[in-house]
Amino acid sequence: FVATAVGPEGVNHAMKALCIARCYLAAEGLDLTATVTEVQPDQGISIGQCYAFTVVRMAVEAKPGPLASAGVGRTDPQVRFSRPPGHQTDMKVSGSGTAGPVGGAIAKCLREDREIIINSVGPASVAKCVEAMVLARNALKSDGLELFFFPGFEEIIMTGPGAGEQRSCVRVHVWPEGVVGGG
Repeated sequence: FVATAVGPEGVNHAMKALCIARCYLAAEGLDLTATVTEVQPDQGISIGQCYAFTVVRMAVEAKPGPLASAGVGRTDPQVRFSRPPGHQTDMKVSGSGTAGPVGGAIAKCLREDREIIINSVGPASVAKCVEAMVLARNALKSDGLELFFFPGFEEIIMTGPGAGEQRSCVRVHVWPEGVVGGG
């Protein structure tokens, strides 16, 4: 399916919806993988950038949990990595930063066939992460690579301002795949 989101708040809600959907699908042995592109918003919408998330489901081992067993149908998704340890790079995205350098760093790591794990805290940070992924995806097209991702929730302990405070973040796993006939 394809879902669109406009502006930082809309993008944040879209990413959180994908995280939540993964929790419900895990009990059924399904998970999500997505890609994202910037699109033109509908006429009359001028509150921010518009993104289209193309989402596909995939079969995984079912992960029953206590809530799923109780008929609620929700559990934490299976732990999933696209690259082995040693081929992963952790990044943090700031909502006040610039997406261009982050997109360049993502593209560089993906060209090295690395998996990037990005932590984003707050709507502006999640929106900046998505914008950076779109920039990286565009930069990788000429290399015959496609960018894929899946988001999830993660509890983190803050460093710097708010040090020691526990917060929820959106953790995005990003990896490259070769495109047939690409390059």
